Amino acid sequence: MKRKISDGSIKQVIKRGSAAGLIMLLFGTSIACGKKPKAEETTAATTAATEASTEAETTEAAKDEKEITGKVVDAAMHSLVLEDKDGNTYELSEVDGVDISMLQGGVEVGMDVTVELDSHGDVISIRPAGTDLVGETEEAESEAAVSSDEVKQLQSGVKTVADLSYDIQNAGAVSGVVIEVSGEDGTIVQTVEGPVEFTVSKETDKSAVGGKVNPGDGVRVFFNEDGDALSLESMDVSINNPEAAVAAGEVILDFANNDFKSFAGKVQYPILIDGKEYKDAEALEKAKDNIWTPGLIKAVVTEDLLKTAAKDAGIFIGKDDGPYVLINNDMVFEISGIAVRKIVQN
Repeated sequence: MKRKISDGSIKQVIKRGSAAGLIMLLFGTSIACGKKPKAEETTAATTAATEASTEAETTEAAKDEKEITGKVVDAAMHSLVLEDKDGNTYELSEVDGVDISMLQGGVEVGMDVTVELDSHGDVISIRPAGTDLVGETEEAESEAAVSSDEVKQLQSGVKTVADLSYDIQNAGAVSGVVIEVSGEDGTIVQTVEGPVEFTVSKETDKSAVGGKVNPGDGVRVFFNEDGDALSLESMDVSINNPEAAVAAGEVILDFANNDFKSFAGKVQYPILIDGKEYKDAEALEKAKDNIWTPGLIKAVVTEDLLKTAAKDAGIFIGKDDGPYVLINNDMVFEISGIAVRKIVQN
């Protein structure tokens, strides 16, 4: 909730850095200002009525606001006080992991900023005044487009041929990267519709793939309605390291199986996510709902590993301009970074 406060109760701020040196924390000290009213000028009843009236008017006036621009007059770990050009002062709460990626040195008293608010009126991002959110509408629409039913489908586990779309079933073939090969001839291939398991048996024509299927291989699977692989062809893979492709596949399987514990066990700690540091798997698991958003789930589960480029920093599973998971090349392909990037500065 956000509310206007009087100029006489603006707090002062003390800025400090975090112990780890990875994130900046801001702490506030409250200092009361103004004159104390005389007893004959007010009563408890009139004070309560006035405060309730002011609160109601302020909430009604501000509840539809999506952004506020003003000068920072106070900041604390989970709150922010702004004064706009008309002299109105707002005390705002911040969500966990508020996005301050566009601020060079963190939030400082005296700077002019624009804050983005969620539907509850809490701050979800802070940027310098005069800069724009790029792709804000598209991002919101993308997130909203991933319904709870779709999330359940995406996280319903490894798919079979029967789960694939009509177009792919009608074509009788699908392309992807092999991410797991079991001893019972079960081969899991990551496709654009998620991980799919096929039965690759002695009857499967493997001559076009050298007679053997290996994890990390790019393949095109021609299948029958029972999910048996009739034949395999080789496909080019952008990732030039099979181990990296398999590591990416393991992360995708965690998402598809809704196994956050397994995912958290792969992370290298401490980890910084959207400006918030998590020291261990237990801390990360408590924030699951804030991390595994519908947009990130869809981006990861439907990743096209055939086209995923290995970059200098590692492999991005997801979208460069949207939700993604980064696998670092230097850490035995453990997860070393997660972010949801939706704000870019021109």
